[in-house]
Amino acid sequence: MQDKMRHAAEQSLGLARKAGAQDAWVSVSRSRDVTHEYRDGKLEKVKDATSLALSIELYVDGRYASHSTTDLREPSLAGFIANAVSLTRALQPDPYRRITPPELFKGRADRDLQLLDPAIRDLAPAQRLAWCKELDEGIRGDKRLISASCAVYDGSSRSLSVSSNGFHGEQTGTSIWMGADLTFRDRGDRRASGDFYPGARRLSDMPTVQNIARKALERVRQRLGVTKGPSQKGYMVVDARAAGRLISSLVSPASAQALQQKRSFWMGQLGKMMFSEQLTLVDDPLLLRGLGSRLYDSEGIAARPLTLVDKGVVQNIYADTYYSVHP
Repeated sequence: MQDKMRHAAEQSLGLARKAGAQDAWVSVSRSRDVTHEYRDGKLEKVKDATSLALSIELYVDGRYASHSTTDLREPSLAGFIANAVSLTRALQPDPYRRITPPELFKGRADRDLQLLDPAIRDLAPAQRLAWCKELDEGIRGDKRLISASCAVYDGSSRSLSVSSNGFHGEQTGTSIWMGADLTFRDRGDRRASGDFYPGARRLSDMPTVQNIARKALERVRQRLGVTKGPSQKGYMVVDARAAGRLISSLVSPASAQALQQKRSFWMGQLGKMMFSEQLTLVDDPLLLRGLGSRLYDSEGIAARPLTLVDKGVVQNIYADTYYSVHP
C-alpha cells in the first residue's frame, strides 16, 4: 500500500506539470477507524472503515485550487488531473497564493515521535470486544444506574506528500480511546450523567480498563445531588477536561487569517501584556506520543515549538504562507 501511495503521488505530480501547472502539491492518505460499542450490557455497534484518498493543490497561471479523489487507478488519475488543471485555470488570479517556499522545509526534526504503535494497529476484534465487556461489567452494581454505554475506538493512518519544488514527507500514527458514559437516578425525577474517555497514541499509555470504569463511576457520582450555586465573583477551579476547550477558544483567534479579517481580539497585541503574568502558552508539536504531534504541517513547514504567550506577553500568532503575506 505504501508503494501504491507513493506511485500515485509521484504520478499525479508529473501529470499536473504535463497538463500545464507551474507548481503542485500532492498528498495521499490512508486511514482505518474501528468502533466497538456496548449499550446496557449488549453489543450495539461494530464499524471498521478504511479510506484512501488523494488531494492535489494546483498553481496554474497565478491561480490556485485544491482537488481530491478516492479513485487512485492510473487511467482515472490522468483524467482527474487534466480536468483539475482546466478548472483551476478558469478561476480568478490570486497574487498572494504561492507554493510553500523550500526554505521553510528546512530544520525538520530527525527523530521518532513514537506516534505509531503496532499493538494498536494490529488489534484483534476479540480484544476490543473483551475490553467492552470488561468495561460494562466494571460499571455495574450500583442500583441507581439507569443506562450505560461503553466503547473502544481505535485507528491508524499514513499520509504521504510530495511537491513540485522538492518536498517529500511521510507521517504515520495510531490512536486509541475507550471509556464509559453513565446515567444515574438522582433525587426525584432528576438524573445525573458522567463519562470518562481517555485516549493515547500508544496502548501502554492508556489507563487500565478497571481504572477507566472506576473513574467513570466517580464522575457520575460527583454529579449526584448537585445544586446551583449563588451568583458571585471569585476564583474558579477548572477541571482538566475543560482545559482543552478553554485553550482552544483562547488561541483559535490567534491566527493571521482571523487578524486579516478583523475577527480577533489578538489584533494589535503582539509584544503587549494581554494576560496575567502567570500565563505562558507554548505549542510544542514535537512532544513524544502527543495526540497533536507532527514533524511538519499541511504546508510542509518543519514543526518546531512556538511560544504564543510568555508570562502574559503575546509573542507570536499562527500564520500560514497565504495569510502571512495577504494585506
